[in-house]
Amino acid sequence: MDIMDRFERFGPVCGFRRKGKLTVFVYGLERGTRLLEQHESDLRVVTMKLEHLFEHGFMRAMVGSTHRNHRADLSRAVVRARNEQKSELTAITVIDWLSRYQHKHFEGEPSVAFRKCLSGLATGLLLRFFFGAIDGTDFCDQLEEAYHRLGPDGLIWYPGQDEEAAFNTITDILRGQLSPQGKLHWDEHGVLGHLTADGVSISESMLGNLIYMVEMGRFDLYSLFRWISKYAVDYPEKFENVRQDRIDPENNNRPYANCFVKETLRMDQSEKLARLALNDFVFENLLIPQGAAVQVCLWESHKSPEHFDNPFDFDPDRFLVADPEPHQYSPFGLDRHRCPLEQTVTAFAADFVGALARAFDFRAVGNGEAVRGLFHWQPPPGFALIVDSKSSKHAQ
Repeated sequence: MDIMDRFERFGPVCGFRRKGKLTVFVYGLERGTRLLEQHESDLRVVTMKLEHLFEHGFMRAMVGSTHRNHRADLSRAVVRARNEQKSELTAITVIDWLSRYQHKHFEGEPSVAFRKCLSGLATGLLLRFFFGAIDGTDFCDQLEEAYHRLGPDGLIWYPGQDEEAAFNTITDILRGQLSPQGKLHWDEHGVLGHLTADGVSISESMLGNLIYMVEMGRFDLYSLFRWISKYAVDYPEKFENVRQDRIDPENNNRPYANCFVKETLRMDQSEKLARLALNDFVFENLLIPQGAAVQVCLWESHKSPEHFDNPFDFDPDRFLVADPEPHQYSPFGLDRHRCPLEQTVTAFAADFVGALARAFDFRAVGNGEAVRGLFHWQPPPGFALIVDSKSSKHAQ
């Protein structure tokens, strides 16, 4: 019995035991928001444990003034960096990486090479956004090599000694760049540059969070690029609207590429918010005991027929006129721990969609049903795009 069936049978808040552990599932974003607000002190965010690497650990697990202060400083710098982010530069970067892939720059069969391409692209975009690391510079090369050691094949949820050594190397590179003797070429308009310009103390905790936001973010962004690629193949008539740069005449600031990304996020990638019950408490007449796992089900809530017509159909048109309300659609979280990079990630993904549509023709190999990965559902392991640059065709 899947979770949707359980909601239909037992109601929107229900639990069952898996491997001897009780898990409580919550359906509906409005209901999930109430749970998180009313029982904030009874729930702990489930995330990576990084306290052995830096003080306070990951920001999403912080509480009280520690969380507020870190988030406020980071959010200001993220907004400033995003406002100075150039969509044209992102598109050029996307085209460059996909062209390298087309010309066999990456070893392995297509599925392996395509994953390497998208992983490198995601890493490069985030290294520049956060740290001002420009592709091809010594600063960027050093960070890329260290990040490869931090997570060579994806995010490592429980960092050990090898990951700690890689983390320390990244810390040393960034500290060196911030020192008066730092001479490597970089873009000072990244998040780190804006934090220092604002006079924010780059504490051990702040720097550690920036490092791991890139580490977790590059895996998530890479995964989003893969989902977008699959939907581009599976729904060519919708993707053609991106090529035509379709917009709604009454809302002409909403390019179809953005709609394509938002519908991808609604359909996949965003799955759940995980919490651990610290105390016994009652929510909607259900006793949730201490130690229970609690999941606000984003994927299922985004398929609500109350909020979306034909909710299991991929249809970016639903975002042309306006975004749904937060209680209907919230792929980046619900409460005060909502991801501060929502607009940045959406913009990167929209630029990826636009560059793919305008610069390349493509076909898929290894396409098929989604599979369960380590952290998310994802396209099948053998999936890849075979791309062909439109400019190379014209040259022929």
